[in-house]
Formats: sequence, C-alpha cells, structure tokens
Amino acid sequence: MVYVAGNVNEFGTLDLQTRAYTQINANNGQRLGGLANYNGQLYATREINASSTLYTVATNGNLTSIGSTGFKISGVAFDATGILYANNGGDGSANRLGTLNLATAAYTNIGNIGTQSSNISGVLAFSNGILYDSSWWGNPQLFSINTLTGVGTGIGSWDSHYTAMPLFDVQNALYGIGADMHLYSVNTATGGLTSLGAITGANLPARFLSATALTTNNVPEPSSLGLFAIGSLLMGFARKRSKSAD
Repeated sequence: MVYVAGNVNEFGTLDLQTRAYTQINANNGQRLGGLANYNGQLYATREINASSTLYTVATNGNLTSIGSTGFKISGVAFDATGILYANNGGDGSANRLGTLNLATAAYTNIGNIGTQSSNISGVLAFSNGILYDSSWWGNPQLFSINTLTGVGTGIGSWDSHYTAMPLFDVQNALYGIGADMHLYSVNTATGGLTSLGAITGANLPARFLSATALTTNNVPEPSSLGLFAIGSLLMGFARKRSKSAD
C-alpha cells in the first residue's frame, strides 16, 4: 500500500495497479511535507513550518506528535537499518542533509547537499540502498545524495511536469508522481521517466507533496518460508532415522 499526501486534509492511499487514489480525511488539518515508513509504522513532518514537527501517523491518518525538529524539514526517508534521514531547508535556502531522533525529533546535521542545493525539494526516498531526491525549480532532475557527506549529484534532466516529484520505493524500484498527476517509474541510472498512466479517484489533490510505500522490513518472502518449512521437515526426518538406527 502506498500512502500519499497533498495539501491540508489531502492524505490517502494509492493503488499501484489501478493508480486509484482513495482519500482519508483524518490528518488533523496538517499539510504533510514528508512521509516515511519503517517496519509498518508511518512517520511524517509538517510542511510549511519554520520548525517542523515530527509525527507518527496511523493508517487512518491520525497524527501523534513526537516533538519539534527545530528546523524546517521538507522530506524524510528511512534507510534499511531504521535511520531517519531528513532534508533541512526546503524553503529555497541552502539545503542540508541530517538525521532525526525518533524519540525526541532532534535534528543532527550531516552536511550541505551541494552547489545546486537551493533547488532540492526534499522529497527523499531510498532505493537499493541509495538516497534520492528531486529538484524544486530551475532545472528539474533526479539527485542521488551521499548519506555520509550530504553531497548531492544530479542525474538526468526533467521538464516542468516533474518539478519536486514525490519519490517512493517498492521492492527496490523507484517511482514518482508528476505535477501532471501521472505515476512514473524512475530509471535511477539515467533519471529517465516512464509514464504508467494517470492517477484517478474522487477528491484528487491538485498535486501530491510526498509518498511512501507501507511495507514491513525483514519479513521473509513466501519462497523463503517454504524453504524453511522443507528444511525443518528434512531435519526432523534425519533425526527420526538416526534414532531408528540406534
């Protein structure tokens, strides 16, 4: 399930197969500029706030405040180990990459994203262990960000339909939602975009600001569970034969 957020009270789900949006009217009147998920728990930051608040988000949209970050946070994303990375400065100032403490919401700076950082939108997403972002204005494009230094590197170039494209990962494939309200697959090597079709649904926002796929990390695939079961049966059979031989 993919959760998406637009303006105030524009929080809902997006079905990747049908591209249908379903609105959930319970996000406490907030504009959520960043959505992220780890082990089935949604987190979000409040958009357009000089000192953004970090929240946990229930699947019905209800928000629970963790605390103030002390900075304007325009995007958040978890790595595979549960570290929450944040973009600080999505208001057009020099953007910085940092991390947020999940217990207190305290921000720890890593470094400036780079010479074009004023164009970074802050819609962060990890895919295949790499952190990505998209640019806000000027020359829209995909960026990769070094999580050790905060430095961003431009990949490819887009037109204005893809300005500040919300990015999200599903099974190590990167997706984005354009300002034209189309769903796109994103080529992380070239920045190339492939339209998967228009997003539909009642109460469709003018555009989405953030998105994240709600998945549970470290859950075995069905094939892995099957192999585990077979292995357990074989071990039990081997023990039984060993006892019979004795």
